[in-house]
Amino acid sequence: MPLLARTVPSPLIVEVHAGAMSHLGDLLADQRISAGGEVAVVVGPGIGREAAEEARKSLSRAEIITATAGSHADALALADKLKTRNFDAVVGIGGPYRERTSLTSVVPRREPALEEAAGDICLHFFDADGRPLSFPGSEFLVRLPWETLRAIPSTIAVAAGREKAPSIRAGAKAGLFTSLVTDVPTAEAVLAEAG
Repeated sequence: MPLLARTVPSPLIVEVHAGAMSHLGDLLADQRISAGGEVAVVVGPGIGREAAEEARKSLSRAEIITATAGSHADALALADKLKTRNFDAVVGIGGPYRERTSLTSVVPRREPALEEAAGDICLHFFDADGRPLSFPGSEFLVRLPWETLRAIPSTIAVAAGREKAPSIRAGAKAGLFTSLVTDVPTAEAVLAEAG
């Protein structure tokens, strides 16, 4: 099966734009991306609060979870909580490491081990072939384990911008998402890279 191919009733066009979170409920209710519409929106302390509030307005069945800036045990507790229901996950795809203008402070800015990173999902960096990359200290990050992310039955990735085409392709190869929400120019760039 070709990369990013799946059975989706056509046409399905999703534009990512400012304010898109306020329409996420309508998109998921369409049931072409999320059959159940049970979404857990996980945000960090001080990060994503506005997006969580928009999600709360448009997703009546969403559970908004604020992750603590805590320990490895906190991440495992979050993973266990997410396993209790058949949640669909919504994740962002970060662009190529070398091209990033901003990164969270827990990721080193000039780390040789990440120079070849095509992108990341939930701070899990991967190369162009979708293989996980680690860096000194990555084992201490509070995040869902790689295998837990891969095991979520329906993970919806959100990404926009032609520069993210290699990140999207690599994330798909890594098996970290099952559906993609993007805009037309980004989709065209992903398909152009696929040849």
